[in-house]
Amino acid sequence: MPGIVNQSDSMEGHLSPSQNASSEVSTEINSESLVNQICETTMHIVNATTSWKEIDMQMHSMDVKLQAFLASTEADIIKYRERVPVVKDNLKFVQEQIGKILDKALAMETNGNAESTLQEKLIEMSGKYLDRLSEMMIKLL
Repeated sequence: MPGIVNQSDSMEGHLSPSQNASSEVSTEINSESLVNQICETTMHIVNATTSWKEIDMQMHSMDVKLQAFLASTEADIIKYRERVPVVKDNLKFVQEQIGKILDKALAMETNGNAESTLQEKLIEMSGKYLDRLSEMMIKLL
């Protein structure tokens, strides 16, 4: 365009050769510095992207493991819910049977020392078994 003068063109004509050479060296240094900054920034972006992808992969892996754990836990809960009534009924039955043994031991007539000792042992054993069963039932609940 006529009338517009490029300042760099007009400045080059007024600079001495040594100033012109130092200007070119300065421009080269600035260009190298700019290129280095661009390369460094690019590397930071690449590193950040790589780190983000690694975090994303780890999160996906953790999500898969969590889903597997939840599925396994749900299956265990279903099994537990199915088995609890059966175990509870069996414990109740055993408790009733031990109670019957205890009642018979208490109803025994003791004529001698041996029978008295047997009665005491039956009562003691029945008491221990009833205590253990009670503890199991409490844990079950």
